[in-house]
Amino acid sequence: MEVLQEVKPKSREFLRYFKKATEDNMKRYKKEFTEEFEDTLEIFKDKFNEPSTDKALRRALFFAFKDYKNNLIEKYYDVAKREEEVSDFVLEHVLSFSNEIYHQFDDFKKKVEEQIELNLTTYVGETNKFKKCPHCGTIWFRIAGCDGETRCGTRDKIKDRFYGIYKDYIVKYENKNLEITQNNISQNEIGNLSEFSGLTNEEINKNRDLQQQGKTLIKPIGCGNYIRWREMEDVTEKVNNLLKEIPNTDYDIKFREICKKEESLNFRNEIHDLESLI
Repeated sequence: MEVLQEVKPKSREFLRYFKKATEDNMKRYKKEFTEEFEDTLEIFKDKFNEPSTDKALRRALFFAFKDYKNNLIEKYYDVAKREEEVSDFVLEHVLSFSNEIYHQFDDFKKKVEEQIELNLTTYVGETNKFKKCPHCGTIWFRIAGCDGETRCGTRDKIKDRFYGIYKDYIVKYENKNLEITQNNISQNEIGNLSEFSGLTNEEINKNRDLQQQGKTLIKPIGCGNYIRWREMEDVTEKVNNLLKEIPNTDYDIKFREICKKEESLNFRNEIHDLESLI
């Protein structure tokens, strides 16, 4: 009993030291990640504000920066998991970091919306409308195509159309450098070969990495049943009204994904613990 009494206060002292050490580490990491975010934002802003930058490139820059922001939060989550693996403060750290970069990202997003002038309410016949699959309820937005029969999940690889030209910018950001490439392809050269179902090659390749990391895989969109566009329920007005109610930011989307991941992991751990007792 004397030995136990001697060890107990030392154990408590170690835990107090460990909590303080991890808190100090996370403060340092938070500062480093925030500074990286701010530096990267300035690089994207400079390119975005160049007079020669067209709307298609501005749109590509925004979504590339948005992907960067989400990946940065994911990286911060991995660091928090490593540093706080014996505590319950992982999500608190991630939420704190998300809040830290929220306002800067939101300000940038508002400026982007003004510059690229997104408009989902200009309809031409049956195009530019939201309609719901009668089988699975998946809502699609149609930019082109005929009224013939197709399958739920069939998509078009064409991202933007400008008077017969397909303009596609690829934006890569590595080592604080922006690498931008552009392809100009005539619509006539693409034809029906642009349609596909299931996953893109990029999504298939990404799934290989996700599988190795033990993360949730990307699933194909749609149910695959036959549909006819003009016979489907038009939900354009309903969806547009819902979009107006959504707060003008998506800064917490990645955080919500992480929360769901943690909940799923905790559930699996609980099941594993129960099974070990059987």
